[in-house]
Order: sequence, then C-alpha cells, then structure tokens
Amino acid sequence: MEEEKRKPKWKILTMTQLKLLAVVLMVFDHVRQMFIVDGTAIMPDWFGMLGRLVLPLFLFAAAEGMFYTHSRKKYMIQLLIGYEAMVVLNAVISRAMPSEAALINNVFGTLFMMALYIYLIDRLKDGFREDNWKKILSSLGLILLPVIIGFICLIGLGLLIEGRGAMSMGATQIAVTAITAIPNFFALEGGVFMAGLGAAFYYTRKWPYLQIASLIASSVYTFFLPGNEWQWMMVFAAVPILMYNGERGRGNKYFFYIFYPAHIYFLYILAWLIMQH
Repeated sequence: MEEEKRKPKWKILTMTQLKLLAVVLMVFDHVRQMFIVDGTAIMPDWFGMLGRLVLPLFLFAAAEGMFYTHSRKKYMIQLLIGYEAMVVLNAVISRAMPSEAALINNVFGTLFMMALYIYLIDRLKDGFREDNWKKILSSLGLILLPVIIGFICLIGLGLLIEGRGAMSMGATQIAVTAITAIPNFFALEGGVFMAGLGAAFYYTRKWPYLQIASLIASSVYTFFLPGNEWQWMMVFAAVPILMYNGERGRGNKYFFYIFYPAHIYFLYILAWLIMQH
C-alpha cells in the first residue's frame, strides 16, 4: 500500500490501456497508408503524424513483456509465427489485389529481433558470469547471425534488381518473399535502430528517465534521416510511457496478435475494393 501511495498521481495508464492507445493511433496511421490515389494519400497528414507514436509504444510494451513473461522462448516463437504468417499473407494479398498502397507492414519482425537480442545478450552475460566459454561463443555467433543473413539478403536483392528484366512480376514477388521470410537486420519495419530502442527500453526499465532519454536520442537520429519527415514525432510517445503505472491491467494477451494483421488486411482490401469503382 505504501508503494502505491508513492506513485505520482499522473501514473494512471496500465499496460493494457497503453496498448489500446497504440492500437487507436495505429488505425489512424494505416487508414492513411492504405488509401492512396495517384501516389498521394487522401487522408490528412495528421493521421500519419499520430502514427509515429505507435512503434515506440509497442516496443516499450514488448520490453515489459520480455521482463514479465514466464517463457521467453514461447514469447519469441509467437512473434516469429506472426512474422512468417504476415510475410506470406502480404505477398498473397498484394499479388491478388495489386494497389498503390504498399502492403509491407510486419512489426512482428522488429519485435522478434528486439526480443531475440535481449535473450542473446542476457545469455552472453550468463556465459561470462558462469565462465562458460561454450555459451559465450555460441551466444556471440547467434548475435552475429542475423547480421550475416542480412548482408546475404542484401546481396540477393541486389542481384534480383539487376536481373529483374528477365523475370516475371510473379517470379520477382516470390523471390522477394523468400528473402524477407528470414528475419534479419535489414528487413525490419522501422529499421534496426528501432529494435535497438526496444532493447534500450528493456535494459533501462529501472530508470524511466533513461528510457525517455533513449527515445529522445532515437527521435533526434530519425530527424536527420532522409525520407523520415515525421518519424521524429515519436518523441511524444514519452508522455504515455511516463504515465505507465507498472500494472498489467485487464485484457486478452492475444488481442494484438489478431487485431494487428486483421485490421491491416481489412483496410487494404477495403481500399482496393473502393478504388475498383
């Protein structure tokens, strides 16, 4: 009870409420993404601006999930299954219903890579603590593996682009899908630094203001990246993150796994149907 009394009054958001806020903002962002006419979004820009807060909020939630989960391996397997399922569905739906909107969303890959590196870094730390060189070397090898796979995929994409003229569109789609089906550093929604931000949230969870400092640093970094004119606005995710009270809240833990792909495909198909008329 004394610990509860020490909580600031503005710590009012449970994890469930934080995720629901992210879901609402995400819908705005994806509505703008899916409804494209002549290469231009027909929804207002502020839909996309609201969406810049979404990925940091989900990364923060995933970092908390990695701390509290009873089985990290099960948690990572769930994210990996979600990622692979969306790789296939993205390819099938975009092929069956070609649209100006790019069906490339798959945040499961970013969350999986974040979780994987937290797991491997902790495993590496355990190896040093136990003076277990087998664990140390295997952990280092696994840490490097996604980077190596990423470079191989980049080379494969380069060769694919170079020889695209000799390939049909269907063959190109299959090749791209095969390459992105392997989670790697260079095929993450938001980029690899976003997975790094999630890891920073995890390792600084005892120091909330260091978490916010990590978010601010990431926001400043994106400000200088070409083609990311709004991404810096993710810094405003600091407000709901600071309002998190450490409580789980009520809610179905599988809601996001279902809602995330379902709403993306619903919006994409709806936009495609409307554009046919």
